Amino acid sequence: MSAISIGMMIIMLGTIWGGLVVAMIHLLRHPDETSGTDGERRAAAAQAAEQ
Repeated sequence: MSAISIGMMIIMLGTIWGGLVVAMIHLLRHPDETSGTDGERRAAAAQAAEQ
């Protein structure tokens, strides 16, 4: 492998893994509470509480 290809590999791996880390941090700070069956149950409970 040449130095250019190694450099591009490092950049691309950093981009992929960095994006994964950023996504995980975002989900930890802003959990998605509206998906799945738990989300449907919570949404129904929230609507019932408003009425």
